[in-house]
Amino acid sequence: MVIIGRLEPVSAGAAICLQALVESEKWKHAPPELISDLCHQTTTALGEKLTQTVAHMQLARSLASINPRPLSVYGPALLRAGEEVLSNADLSWQHRKCAAKMLQAVISILDSDRLGLELSSTKQVSKCNHT
Repeated sequence: MVIIGRLEPVSAGAAICLQALVESEKWKHAPPELISDLCHQTTTALGEKLTQTVAHMQLARSLASINPRPLSVYGPALLRAGEEVLSNADLSWQHRKCAAKMLQAVISILDSDRLGLELSSTKQVSKCNHT
């Protein structure tokens, strides 16, 4: 898949096309391996600054609503990526708003135990960074 790459316009365009596919009726017939691979590729892309695009975050939101179980495996990584975008003051408000919506979608699919564990580890890392 081309959603990870050095050419932001190409990877963002691929993410837009994949989002349209995920939201289509045909996606219901996608094999589990393809769904899992797309969740993995989307999460990997959002872990890299170059591909933390609005298109990638919207793809993650679509996957969270349509394929919550496979995407929930990548919940902690998606939370970190969203937090990174939100804390970047150089990005536009629209970009950060999209990150907030992605985080909302990801939080809604994580179970409370896993979410609590991830939030407590984030607080610990934050404390270490400030000392």
